[in-house]
Amino acid sequence: MANEVINRTGIVDFRIETVARALNLSPGNITYHFPKKEDIIAAIWEQYETAMRATLSEIITPFLDIKQLYLYFRVVASKAIAYVGVTAYYFGDIGVLRREHDTFARWMESNRAWMYDCYDRLAENGCLRPIGDPRLRELIFASQTTLLRWWINAVFASEGGEHLEEAMNRYVSLSLMQLLPYLTDEGRRQFRNIANQIK
Repeated sequence: MANEVINRTGIVDFRIETVARALNLSPGNITYHFPKKEDIIAAIWEQYETAMRATLSEIITPFLDIKQLYLYFRVVASKAIAYVGVTAYYFGDIGVLRREHDTFARWMESNRAWMYDCYDRLAENGCLRPIGDPRLRELIFASQTTLLRWWINAVFASEGGEHLEEAMNRYVSLSLMQLLPYLTDEGRRQFRNIANQIK
């Protein structure tokens, strides 16, 4: 319920009393478990991270190819929509990133390790030329992560309702473009197939 309220009102206007009213509880029933609203926000972020880890293990297999990577990014985007209030708070507010530096740094490090593994798997599976230079890997990862976050925020800001899914597909496909110079013929073929299906 707190996630729904935050998605609707944003973090700034989020009040424990609003959640309590929606659940027909007294605020004390909630503050007993979550003394401050920041505790609820942190719990929702942990729920989001758990959902992302579960998705990762389901979608990313030893047979990883460009289609699977696109599907994973698409699920990342849909989870970001489901937790938009909290993800926008953690990803979009520089002040929050500083205050929550340890949490955000752990999240980034786990994502970096995962993406590096993906680059290796894509190379093993004939979709990507090996990217051995650590500086180049970091640059590709940083550009994918930054642009994916920016594009997700752009969709939230400019699209809504029935156009949200279509816009999200378009933006998510763009996150693969950082890999384009390193794709093999097979990787490019898969990328073209994805691009051709997106309006």
